[in-house]
Amino acid sequence: LLDENGYSQVQPLSSGDLVRVPLRIIEIDSVVGVGDLELERVIVRSLVSGELPLAGWTLEDEGGNRFVFPLVTLYAEGGTVSVYSKPGSNTVLDLFWGLDTPAWSPGERVLLRDSAGSVRVVYQIP
Repeated sequence: LLDENGYSQVQPLSSGDLVRVPLRIIEIDSVVGVGDLELERVIVRSLVSGELPLAGWTLEDEGGNRFVFPLVTLYAEGGTVSVYSKPGSNTVLDLFWGLDTPAWSPGERVLLRDSAGSVRVVYQIP
């Protein structure tokens, strides 16, 4: 079972201490169209069956620029959502950051944080 931040329930160590074990529940599949505002997007994929609410999660670049996910849920393992850098109108599959310049550069790291601020994914753009 997962808690509200996608962590497994506490698990005992041999010493009797309890720790929270982060599970890999989500990934950044790719960053497409790097440097081209019209095409640029980050594709985020669920790795768990069932619902994965993303409201309050963030995508961040190395400069501290941040996209905050609105009320959106991935409903199945393999389910994806694309976050476009450009302006647009959000749908259930496509979200729009609203930038007027591209967000990403080759070699840059993309951070995906959960709603508690914990880094869940680090993706290095090729």
